[in-house]
Amino acid sequence: MCYFMIIITGYSATIRSNSTAGAAVIRASAFDMDGVGNVQKNSQNSLLSYSIFSEKDEVLNTFTIDNSTGKITLVRDLVRNGESLTFSTILEILEKNKCINNG
Repeated sequence: MCYFMIIITGYSATIRSNSTAGAAVIRASAFDMDGVGNVQKNSQNSLLSYSIFSEKDEVLNTFTIDNSTGKITLVRDLVRNGESLTFSTILEILEKNKCINNG
């Protein structure tokens, strides 16, 4: 059987209003139980894939996520005149590979 655990701690980040494209925002964190205690880090069964989902184009046009590391960065420059912005999104974390039958 394959299991993985998602560690959700109510991610939030504060970003300066003059941040530019490519600036790091936050990194999502998860691990696959197949990899726990596994000497071979990043074994076929422990690789995860990260994605951002949102119904709002503004979120998808503002943020991107590295599908291997979970690092979220800005896609575009933020230019706001002292306005406070709030973005909400859903992260999907899946195993990259199907489970390998070990016997």
